Amino acid sequence: MPYASSAAVAIVTLAAYLLSRAGSSSRFSGGGPVVAVGSINDYASADSTGIGRALRDMLATNLARSPALTVVSGSRLLEVERQMNGGGVSAPGAIVPVARQAGATALVDGSLYKMAADTLRLDLRITSLRNGTVLRAYTVTGRDPFDLADSATGRLAEYLGSTAPRGTVADATTRSVNAYRLYEEGLRSYYLGDMASAERMFDAALSQDSAFAMAAYYFALTSRTTRAEFVRRLRRAVSLAGRASDRERLIIQGGWAERNNLLSLRPIAETLATRYPTEVEGHYYLGRALVNGGSFIEAIAPLRRVEVMDSLSLRGTTGRCAACESLQQQVVAYMLADSMAAAERVARRWISARPNDWVARLVLGRILTVVSRDDEATAAFRVSDSLDVLGRVWEPMVSLWTRDGDFARADDRLRREIANGPGDGDAGAVNVNEARWFLAISLRYQGRLEEALGETKAFRRGGAGGEHIPTGAAELAALQEAQVLRELGRYRESAALFDSISRFTVAGADSAAIQSGRVWSLTHEAGALAAGGDTAGLDALADTIEVYGSGSNLARDSRIHHHVRGLLLAARGADSLAVTEFQRAVFSVTAGYTRTNVEMAKSLLRLGRYAEAVSILEPATRGSLEASNLYVTYPEIRLLLAQAYAGAGERARAERELDWVRRAWVRADPLLRPQLDLAARTVETTGRQRARR
Repeated sequence: MPYASSAAVAIVTLAAYLLSRAGSSSRFSGGGPVVAVGSINDYASADSTGIGRALRDMLATNLARSPALTVVSGSRLLEVERQMNGGGVSAPGAIVPVARQAGATALVDGSLYKMAADTLRLDLRITSLRNGTVLRAYTVTGRDPFDLADSATGRLAEYLGSTAPRGTVADATTRSVNAYRLYEEGLRSYYLGDMASAERMFDAALSQDSAFAMAAYYFALTSRTTRAEFVRRLRRAVSLAGRASDRERLIIQGGWAERNNLLSLRPIAETLATRYPTEVEGHYYLGRALVNGGSFIEAIAPLRRVEVMDSLSLRGTTGRCAACESLQQQVVAYMLADSMAAAERVARRWISARPNDWVARLVLGRILTVVSRDDEATAAFRVSDSLDVLGRVWEPMVSLWTRDGDFARADDRLRREIANGPGDGDAGAVNVNEARWFLAISLRYQGRLEEALGETKAFRRGGAGGEHIPTGAAELAALQEAQVLRELGRYRESAALFDSISRFTVAGADSAAIQSGRVWSLTHEAGALAAGGDTAGLDALADTIEVYGSGSNLARDSRIHHHVRGLLLAARGADSLAVTEFQRAVFSVTAGYTRTNVEMAKSLLRLGRYAEAVSILEPATRGSLEASNLYVTYPEIRLLLAQAYAGAGERARAERELDWVRRAWVRADPLLRPQLDLAARTVETTGRQRARR
């Protein structure tokens, strides 16, 4: 989509989205207050980790359970407080700008006193943040913080025009004061970016109450080990979510849905964004759901909302940066829509707000790479590298060199990374494995398929140095090995390996996520079988893929069975019908499943629809080499482009494509030479035919 039109759609969509949100949350503009719970001065505890802090979050959580009230969560207020005040407890009066920044129009704060051994007193006031007027003051007493939170919620809810929630706050959180205190300390560490300390606190909270849902959720978010451990922890939180408050239940379930490609992600996100508009999670989840569903431009509005809501996080260098995540997702959405100019504008806005963020520079470099602005891309990567203390920017440079056909430079860097060995710890092993991964890609592009196969096998077994293979990495290596086998013409071996990969699962993952992985592998299997002329089982495979894909929120998964049906039609000579099926399979022309572009182009060429073939092949060169483009190589795309350009009367461009492949295949395996010769003859023949017309 051209940038001008996509940008215009994005502006209209953003306006519509903001209006819809304004309509559903008129409390922002006078229809009713948006409440934040500020400091609770604790005069009942002997130390600074007393129950006052826990009571602050407890009261915010309980108020949010009241019908028709909009409340800024304690965690969101902590996040904004960290962004404005460096994470410390706000000085008296300083919480007011924090609450305003979080979207609140009314502030509840107070003081906690110990009256007797079994009696606590909480003095509260509610203040208008528009003019500073104290609207009402209350005093409640109780045996413990839970009694206080329940009593205070009832009084405040009545004044604010609502009713007290059913049950007690303990029913929706924990009945352990110690668990709540540890949880609140964990939240403070989490929003300061101290994940190690946060993880300890949440783990300790769970040791006090193993059924504390939000402690389990944040314990998962702070997981620093394997993906399987993260999934295990998150599944535990999901199992406990039913007893959490409505808002927290939705946040937990939304996190699970996002990470497992569940169809429930969008309705969960829409509910969160409507009922709890001051929380960034709902808007972010909605943006992610729309991107996954293929509504790339529509996703910009909720993602932009997150960026605006969380703009203060762009100033910091520690803690969560939801605005950064939103900006990165906006870039992804525009790139999937093939709107590279719009993606560049977002990346540059990110850099302007956060000039020392190495990820922002890296993202910009990737965009510039795919539009062939190599000098600018190199400059962006160099700045990113200077800002990244861990030195992780070599990979996009290798990708750039591979795209340009500068294989000697790419291979030299990759072989040096491999020769350096894993060193100490997992980071070095990851570097070696990634180097082998990209070296195999480079060798495939050069037509050196037997060598590429050797690299994929070395990756799978851990290399000569015996470096550690992280969980899931061996399966990734197997994917590329299966693809190399296909390119070598060993189709049955390729199909068998893809079939084996389809049975891989991550322990504890949702069945939808497992089926999403199977959709991907089985589609590759179908491609290998079709390439080998074995179409007997394609109908059944397509049906299986359709069933598996129907449970995923990824539009790629739900559409890709059309790719397999297109392969079957093409094998039967029904190219026109095959093109229609391939079109239905497309998720993104740049970063969907690039084999669909290639197979569709083959049918279009046979039909003599050369301009259409060009239009589907050119975006295929803008995908990522290691992801959507992993299952096709530039030489394959360029040989087809040469034929399409020749048919469209652009002989000079056709010859340039052929020359690129000739240079790339200087050391290619002999079996590839016929492909180049056939393409060259087709270009020559097509050129002569056009000249005679």
